Amino acid sequence: MKVIGLIHKDSHTDYGVCFPDFPGCVSVGSTLEEAKKMGEEALRDHVEILREMGETIPNPRMLEEVTELEDAQDAGLFVVTIPDAQKVRVNISMPKDVLVLIDQKAGQAHLSRSAYIIQTLKKS
Repeated sequence: MKVIGLIHKDSHTDYGVCFPDFPGCVSVGSTLEEAKKMGEEALRDHVEILREMGETIPNPRMLEEVTELEDAQDAGLFVVTIPDAQKVRVNISMPKDVLVLIDQKAGQAHLSRSAYIIQTLKKS
């Protein structure tokens, strides 16, 4: 899912970030890059909480709709991609010694095999 964020900056202030499709999800950053990064984190956390609470995730508006909003008139726009929460079962093949190593490392980290693989890949 792609969500459009708005970045505002007034003189003598930090950059402010908001997401019109997710009211209340806001963030700030002292630089443009920091504002985008903090905004992405805020939106991902916001969506995760909505999912945990069983709330409906709004369908994001198209670029044309967002640019017509009053809040977008003096704002920079950027896109954040929110990963799909749907899990997919996969079947893979690997050498047995690699699987044993994964299971050992997962056990040491108190994670399932799947969680360990996902966490390891996200760190890289």
